[in-house]
Amino acid sequence: MEKSKNNNDIIKENTDKNEVAFSEILKIFVRRKWLFIGLFIVVVAIGLTVTFSTSPLYKTVSNLKFSNIFYDENLYRYFPAEAEELAIYAPGMKSTELENSNLDKFAQKMRSEDIIKKVAEQLNLPSTVKEINDSITLIQDKGKRVFQIEVSNPDAQTAYNINQKLFEIFISEINSGKTLEALLEKINSSISEINKELPESGSRADVLNNSDVSSKLFILNNLEEMKYNLEINKEIIVKKVEITKEPNKPNSPYNLNYKKNIFIAVFAAIMLSLIAVYLPEIFIRKKKNN
Repeated sequence: MEKSKNNNDIIKENTDKNEVAFSEILKIFVRRKWLFIGLFIVVVAIGLTVTFSTSPLYKTVSNLKFSNIFYDENLYRYFPAEAEELAIYAPGMKSTELENSNLDKFAQKMRSEDIIKKVAEQLNLPSTVKEINDSITLIQDKGKRVFQIEVSNPDAQTAYNINQKLFEIFISEINSGKTLEALLEKINSSISEINKELPESGSRADVLNNSDVSSKLFILNNLEEMKYNLEINKEIIVKKVEITKEPNKPNSPYNLNYKKNIFIAVFAAIMLSLIAVYLPEIFIRKKKNN
């Protein structure tokens, strides 16, 4: 029975202590309530001002995929510059390094002054080339040969228009086939020149014994083979880029979340105000105890 009383006394004592502690906390809060209210209003006001004064930015995203590398040993040997521009290489060359190099070149071209100027002119944008360029982010997934194009702008429609026009102009230039047509003309010209230099007639033995003629025939055969390969694979070679994701038109800014920002402002205001109310009291009591 005595033990039961002792337990009850302990529980009562703890309860009384808790009531006193809570009463003290409440008294401190009431005494400094205007500090809490004032600081709360100031912090919330600052948070809301920052939130609503921040310029909204809208982001559009599109994806482009690049085709595989095409291989032709003779073409790369005879016309290396044109071959590289068309992403045609010799077998045995490291394809991963070549693909990465091509993607880097395409990225430079996409953000080139010439492309950006065309975007600005066709959309009648007042922005400078640098401003448009700064609004563009290119994310490369080299393993999948994919470009993600992100365009940010204070106006959602402008962001969408820039993204769409950028890849339209880029694809039209990359897939135009101008380089291939110029290369075919160059090959045809070389074939014509060699044909003019070859004798009109002669026995097979004469041809084989004439090293100059034999060499020209060898080159002629290679040129005709290159021409044939380019013509039958024209669509594959020319179509280097395809759209895998059209740009989206954003409905809300990506850099602002009003509900989240307001919640953070209110939470921060409460925490800072409570700290301002109770921290001085903690220091005062510590000083008294010392």
